[in-house]
Amino acid sequence: MKWDVIVCEEDELFSLEIAIPGEYLGAFVVEFSEKFAINTTDGPMAKKVDNCFPSPTGCHVRVSVDLYLKTRLYQFIRDFCKERNLSFRDTENS
Repeated sequence: MKWDVIVCEEDELFSLEIAIPGEYLGAFVVEFSEKFAINTTDGPMAKKVDNCFPSPTGCHVRVSVDLYLKTRLYQFIRDFCKERNLSFRDTENS
């Protein structure tokens, strides 16, 4: 299954909206929250997804990271897809 990606770059923030099969939503949210945890004085705080809503083909998930983490986000998505035998239309360098 292909994931559709909408890219938005503004004010040092990079956002992706990803269409993902519903059965992978929980795992994606948990893994994203852990891999992009925000360091605070009290320790790491889970990074939340920006938005999530159902669609006829699964779910759409919108995530945002600081612009300097863009490459790390794409690598996270590549790894996530590879582990689950999903295809990902990579738009990082397009």
